[in-house]
This record gives sequence, structure tokens and C-alpha cells, in this order.
Amino acid sequence: MENHSIPRREFLKRAAALAALDVLEANDGAVYRALEANGTKLMQGLASLARKHGIAAQVQGAPAIFQIHFTDGAGPRNYRDAAACDRDKALAFHRGLQEEGIRVNQQAKFFLSAAHDAAIIDETLAAADKVMATL
Repeated sequence: MENHSIPRREFLKRAAALAALDVLEANDGAVYRALEANGTKLMQGLASLARKHGIAAQVQGAPAIFQIHFTDGAGPRNYRDAAACDRDKALAFHRGLQEEGIRVNQQAKFFLSAAHDAAIIDETLAAADKVMATL
């Protein structure tokens, strides 16, 4: 006889997914607005810090997923443009942020989540300021 019931682990996965959707939909999607606001603040802050330190850089992407490109040209539009950016400076920026306790990948890509609140954004900008002063 076949058992067509949903295994307990599948039920728990579905319940967790539904609970996550409830959080995301709460207050008419407030979590998305906060994520966009915090990501925008970080993107604009990084661009401002680059100007402050005389570093040629472009910050591109969506507020939740973006990248800083070290280039004095326009922001890259394709792989060739991105490959022409200053990879050594991106790696130095990455290493410096790592030493300051900020985790980004080696291409200086930022991935934000709902856990990144205003305090974390401020901490990240303070670390980036310190690191950019050394580039």
C-alpha cells in the first residue's frame, strides 16, 4: 500500500517557507522598503567615501546586491568593461574590509539581507572609510 501523506520534514519545510513569506508580507512589505533604504544608504555612502579619498570608483547594482568597481571610466556594462577595472584595488579593498570584520566577496560585491540594519550599515561605512584611506 502506498503512503501518499506528506513526510514530516516536508511539512516543516513548507511551514518555514510560509512563515518566511508572512514576515516578508507584513506591514505591506516593510522589510523590502527597509532593505532598499539601507542598501541605498550603503551604496551612496561608499560612493561618497570614494570621492572623499580621491578614489575612482563606480557603485552599481540594486540596493540589495551591488558591487563597487574601481575605475575612472563609466561603470561597466559588460564583462570586458568589468575586467578592465582595477582588480588589485578591489582585492585590497576586500582584504581591508575582511580585516575590519566586514565580509564581502573578492570582487567587492555586497549582498544585503533584512538582518543588515542601520547600525550595521554605519559600521560597514566606518570600516570602508578606514580601508579607503589606505588604498
